[in-house]
Amino acid sequence: MAKQAEINSVNLALATGITWGLACFSLALITMKTGLGALFLGAIGSLYFGYDDTVVGAFLGLVYGFLDGACGGFVVASVYNWLGKKK
Repeated sequence: MAKQAEINSVNLALATGITWGLACFSLALITMKTGLGALFLGAIGSLYFGYDDTVVGAFLGLVYGFLDGACGGFVVASVYNWLGKKK
């Protein structure tokens, strides 16, 4: 049986953190300018303290999103690698 490839947990954490952080940042700016996505931003803002459609809120979303995405990516890669070793 072929050996399963492992995922680098830190690299996946950085990739998902950067992606989700930039998505949260962009959402706040788009909502600030156009009003689109206000309900989605409000839902995320209920989890991220201070995240709203302002410039400060956008930067808070960038930080919260990076931390949240990085933790999630690290956990996913770690569980994937752990399950691959159990075979």
